[in-house]
Amino acid sequence: MSVNKNSRWLAILIIEMIVLAMLIAPILVATTFAVPCDDDFSNSLSYVMGDGFSIELLISNAISTYKGWQGTFSGNVFVLIPTYLLGGATALRLELFIVTTFFFVACTIFSKSFIVFWRLDGKNKLETAVYTLLVLILLLGYVFTIPEVGEFFYWHTGIGMYTLPLSFGMISIYCLITSERKTSKLRISAGALLGFLAAGAALDVVAFICFIMLCITAIEYNTVRKWQSYYWIFIVTLLGALVNTVAPGNYIRHGSFDEKVRFGKALGMSAYRVNCQFLKGTSERGLLILIVVTAIMVYTTKVEPRVQSLVILAIACYVGVLVTDYPVVLGGSSISLPRRCEVVENLAIAVSAVAFGIGVGLLLKKRFIYTRVLQSFGVIVLILQIVLLFKNGEIQHYTSIRTARNIMNGEYARVAREELLALETIKNVKDNDVVLDSFGGNYWVDIKEVELTGDAEYWVNQSVARFYGKETVRVRE
Repeated sequence: MSVNKNSRWLAILIIEMIVLAMLIAPILVATTFAVPCDDDFSNSLSYVMGDGFSIELLISNAISTYKGWQGTFSGNVFVLIPTYLLGGATALRLELFIVTTFFFVACTIFSKSFIVFWRLDGKNKLETAVYTLLVLILLLGYVFTIPEVGEFFYWHTGIGMYTLPLSFGMISIYCLITSERKTSKLRISAGALLGFLAAGAALDVVAFICFIMLCITAIEYNTVRKWQSYYWIFIVTLLGALVNTVAPGNYIRHGSFDEKVRFGKALGMSAYRVNCQFLKGTSERGLLILIVVTAIMVYTTKVEPRVQSLVILAIACYVGVLVTDYPVVLGGSSISLPRRCEVVENLAIAVSAVAFGIGVGLLLKKRFIYTRVLQSFGVIVLILQIVLLFKNGEIQHYTSIRTARNIMNGEYARVAREELLALETIKNVKDNDVVLDSFGGNYWVDIKEVELTGDAEYWVNQSVARFYGKETVRVRE
């Protein structure tokens, strides 16, 4: 490869790194303003009311949660570690910063798995790095088109149930894919362990990870027609998913939403939501950009066609998003998803779009479409997509832009300061019945905050009161 071509790849890589920094830097900075909230207090009560934190009590509490609330066996452990109780706001923020950083590292590794699986990595490492970062930017760029990610990055309970296990799962997928080239007991063991831990997360994370592993395993088995030792990564992950699914707590929790488990109705509701999200993705979130950019990337490189039918690939991509949303819709009996679940949903849609874009690129390559025709078509589509985005005016609400704005105008610092001051007031006031003159009302700022209300019997109010040794806590109405 010539020096000029190397210089071109290096220039592209530098530009990608700048774009990537603009995407993730605001999120990392925002973790330093996080405050304890809601479940962070209730999950620590057994330590406050007892003899303090111990590993034995942690495991006992995790088992009780598995039996009586939800089957997220690894997530139960993660969220029951009382970070705020043990180290205050500083420890909580450090934990969130580290886990969020790890998530972005896992996303990078996951993006590399696309390159490896579709044989986009050539002999030149610089070129491979460019393709990897391009996929990473596409995935994160689409995920961050939603306005609020506080439950996923700035909440101790959220990172325990979603962010950390999802990171484990993405690395496990990489282990599964790369084992096809170089199988080792260490890689298989690491992939299986991480996959099992990922399977103990919220069920939409589990469904997302398992479906991708299923597709990978099916495609590779169809190629070699024999059992491979690294398939154990998928099997162990699937076993973990079963342990999660059969937990008595799942059905007890579902009973608080609906007296009956409605599998068929949930499927229809999930399909309706997925259809709406794909339409919304095209009109407001730039979904076509992922498909077109990926297609052009594949068209200009040597790629092995792992999937022969574009129709089958499209169906698989759709089903992947459907499978991801289904457990949440089934569990809550509603098409409305919590913000943390929207992050996982957006990631599933982004993965589907990139995979479909690769398939489109392969099809065009196979049909020998002229490069100029493809480029012209791609430019037209991108222009139309950009026009749609600006017409809908959603760009200003995208995560990274909104987060950076709230950091620079001091909103995050103000909200964090007010919340911690209120908690200090509750802690230090002599009265056992605490009444705050004001609290909350900052919901336009994407920090997961303590949802204290004027009702002293509300579970958050009760959790905060017991955490600080008070009888009641409420906000003056």
